[in-house]
Amino acid sequence: MIELVINNKEWIFSGVGVPVLGALIFWIRNFGQRKSQGLPLTQIEQPRSFRVIPQEIPVSVPIAMERISPVTHNEIQTSIESAPPLQREAIAQRYIGQRIEWDTEFSSAKQQDSLVRLQLRSMPEPDAEYSLPLYVWCSVKLDDYRELAVLPEKTHIRINGAITDVDVLSSSVRLDNARLIFPSLKNVA
Repeated sequence: MIELVINNKEWIFSGVGVPVLGALIFWIRNFGQRKSQGLPLTQIEQPRSFRVIPQEIPVSVPIAMERISPVTHNEIQTSIESAPPLQREAIAQRYIGQRIEWDTEFSSAKQQDSLVRLQLRSMPEPDAEYSLPLYVWCSVKLDDYRELAVLPEKTHIRINGAITDVDVLSSSVRLDNARLIFPSLKNVA
């Protein structure tokens, strides 16, 4: 390298060579050796007063709200009736598994051991095309709904449950896991 400087001293000292030589020396010092420059690592200790205490979620607290389908009984009947006859069963199957909540009227009941099988009549919508009554069938425990033993016919009942069957001829619906609410009995002392 020194021979290079001596042989080309006019070029080096003419003005162009000094910056080139400076850049070469800078490059050799800084990039040629590839030193790892990093920040010193320091370990941070967790304060002794901070501890994660595992907590169990109580079983009675729901972690999600159940989704209620917006479909009405009249919409089910209309979709089945408007379909071609050989497609009606497939249309009815699409409603199975949906959770509904409808306003109904108490129609009849039959007790079998501790269960009561209910026949509820869907309350007709004001602008419904069909005037035939639409029925909802379900079974509930009499011990859970003691008021069923003295409930008069046509009492307003709001029912919540999952559709398990839709009859294509009558458009009646069977529910599982039914829950009943008696809006007209809330204010009775």
